[in-house]
Amino acid sequence: MSKYTLPLFGELDLDSLEDYYEAEFEYEDRTFYVNLNFDEEKLEENRLHFAMHFLQNLPSNVTQTDNAVWDDFKSGGTAKDYIDHHLEVIPQDELDEILKHTDKNQSEEIQLFSILQLYRIGIYPENGDNYIVMDYNIGVGVTDYVVVVNINEKGQIKSIEMES
Repeated sequence: MSKYTLPLFGELDLDSLEDYYEAEFEYEDRTFYVNLNFDEEKLEENRLHFAMHFLQNLPSNVTQTDNAVWDDFKSGGTAKDYIDHHLEVIPQDELDEILKHTDKNQSEEIQLFSILQLYRIGIYPENGDNYIVMDYNIGVGVTDYVVVVNINEKGQIKSIEMES
């Protein structure tokens, strides 16, 4: 039996993996889900080294990804498209309710971006290109669309996309 211990998840039996593990992580007054996903029942220990490093440095990784989403928004990328899409499709009365606790001195666009939050981190050790998938949303009850940040096994952001 080959055992491997990961922060948040504890000890895993690499010869008898379940397909899904879930944990919660609290950071800066917010809680989000972290899940670990496997296609196979067995895994080589080296496939988890990046997950270990990522989880050991989770607060700084979250901050780094939050900053990347902000930069994407400012440069007119996917995050901006996500916000613009929702400003077009959410009725004004619902939008007013969603934005009621935001800074009214800012544009609606900035106000809506200010509530875009990380809510899930998926770890896929068998997928080198999308090893870490970080999902951002303006509210799970508000929309099914998410801004997805895909990070490869080298820790590089490969893409920022909008998905539903």
